[in-house]
Parts: sequence; structure tokens; C-alpha cells
Amino acid sequence: MDLETVHGSVFTIDANNENGAHNQSTEITVFTQDMNPFIGSWREDDAESIGELLFTTNGQYTVNWTMLEDYIDLFGTYEFVTATGAIDLNFEWNRIKTAGFSGAGSFRFEEGNLILEGIYTGGLNSKLGTGDKVCSHRFIPRS
Repeated sequence: MDLETVHGSVFTIDANNENGAHNQSTEITVFTQDMNPFIGSWREDDAESIGELLFTTNGQYTVNWTMLEDYIDLFGTYEFVTATGAIDLNFEWNRIKTAGFSGAGSFRFEEGNLILEGIYTGGLNSKLGTGDKVCSHRFIPRS
């Protein structure tokens, strides 16, 4: 993909397999980090916290406390305003009941890391009702 490709550009890819026996077509939409810097997989910079925070291009997020196969512990949608640094993680579902979810907060990026403040996901220990509310999270990109 050319680095000058504009955010939101749509391309159609056609495949002709076995001399026309199997034709397939799909559309690909380009998303740039300038327009949505959250897209991708992040892990909290604390071994006892969020194993993966995944932001998708369709405005959804998932949280996995511990990376086990394809389990999802928490799921919802997200919205952000770049100009103000506001982010809202809207809760929709969780695999294990967590207490005290609060998804409204702020964000900033420091040296490629994502800092979320004012957000409380419940957390691994909070599933048992024993965790403290940690409202500041530093995430590093998963590679």
C-alpha cells in the first residue's frame, strides 16, 4: 500500500482461481493511524494487568485479562475525540462479572505508548472483589 493512500479509501480485490472455476471478490477499506491511532493490539505495561486491549476498525474493543486462546473477557464499542483527548469505552458484555466498570476517561500517546486515564475495567483481581481501582493505564503496542 502506498503511504500516500487516503484514510477511508476503498479498493476491490478480485481473484480468478483455476481458470474461472472459483472467482472471489472482496473490498478493503484503508484505515490510517493518523485518523484512528488506537487501531491494533495493545498490552498493559504491568504484568499483573490487561494482557490484551484490542481496538478494531469498526469501533469495537475487546479486553483479555490473560491471553488464553481466543477468550474475550470484556467487549464493547469505543468513541474518541482527538481534539480534547476524550475517550469512552462503552460496556456491552463480559465473560466473568466484573465490578465497577467506568469507561469514560482521557487518552494521550507518549513515545508510541497509549495512556488511558479515568478508565476502570474491573481488572483481573476485581473479578474476585479484591482489586483496587486503578484508573491510569499505560499500554504498549503488541508486536
